[in-house]
Amino acid sequence: MIKEQYIKTARRFNEGALLEKVHREKKNFPGVVRAGWDGPVKVGEKDLVVELEDPVTGETSKRKKTRMVLLDKGGSIMDAKTPREALVAMYDLLESESFD
Repeated sequence: MIKEQYIKTARRFNEGALLEKVHREKKNFPGVVRAGWDGPVKVGEKDLVVELEDPVTGETSKRKKTRMVLLDKGGSIMDAKTPREALVAMYDLLESESFD
């Protein structure tokens, strides 16, 4: 699975680095996706940066396009055999939405 984002250039945190830190102690920390690769999308030698308008406020901000190759994916709610598995699938679905 590939995750692409347009992240504000002023943002401090890098999701790939955070996932690496979570998995540093244990090779596979349960319930947390593993990243195979992450980094900025480039155009030639430069990071791809675009200016986007917020549809609600109308404010514009510069955002850098990033890409992350994920090694895991959430289960389908249709495959859930227990209430716990259904809740995990719903959580994975909600986490895939963008609320920025």
